[in-house]
Amino acid sequence: MLSASLHSARAQDIFDKVDKLLNKTEKASNQTDRAGKTAGKLGKLFGKKEKSDQKTVISISGIDYAKLQDLQARIEGCSGVASATSKFNKDGSKITVMHSTTSSDLLKEILKKANGIVTKESIEEVEDDAISFRLH
Repeated sequence: MLSASLHSARAQDIFDKVDKLLNKTEKASNQTDRAGKTAGKLGKLFGKKEKSDQKTVISISGIDYAKLQDLQARIEGCSGVASATSKFNKDGSKITVMHSTTSSDLLKEILKKANGIVTKESIEEVEDDAISFRLH
């Protein structure tokens, strides 16, 4: 009878140890989840760039190099824009924009920030992946 009690006590001791180990594992998992959520909030707080899954090519005819560079900088400051790169050509320049919005929404932002470099009157084309301006 004493032997059965000893085996029962040992088995209970093993179950207690397993239970404590499972509790520690669950606690560590919860801490990891909270840390991941906190990191996500901090990324948003510090202005982590948005994921850019849209590419729009902006064609501009009649623009000089200085205005092209100024427009590119203004586009980079638009909401939803991850990057903008330009190529100058006296016959027609291009700015390639990686962004998380639609081309129409991008155009609205550009018109707000362009400071008169491009206007509604200079728009020639707006498509899903392209915008064209003709400056006079």
